[in-house]
Amino acid sequence: LTMVVVITGLAGRLFLRSRSVLCIWCLCCVAVFVLLAGASHSVVRAAIMCSLLIIAKSRLRRLHMPAVLFSSLVICTLHDPLC
Repeated sequence: LTMVVVITGLAGRLFLRSRSVLCIWCLCCVAVFVLLAGASHSVVRAAIMCSLLIIAKSRLRRLHMPAVLFSSLVICTLHDPLC
């Protein structure tokens, strides 16, 4: 998933100038990857974490990895409490 984001981000920077359009492009590529890889719990959790990181980077925010991990945990638990 990390390679998907890096490759789409680099390719998007060549063609897209707007930071928000690049963010949307990367998020769409993450969603396509989840669909192609199968939406298992680990893939969905990684996609949520990657999406949170992409959004934070696009808004030029500092990242605190434990907060991103906890946010991903809360979102996954709210979505499927039994997993």
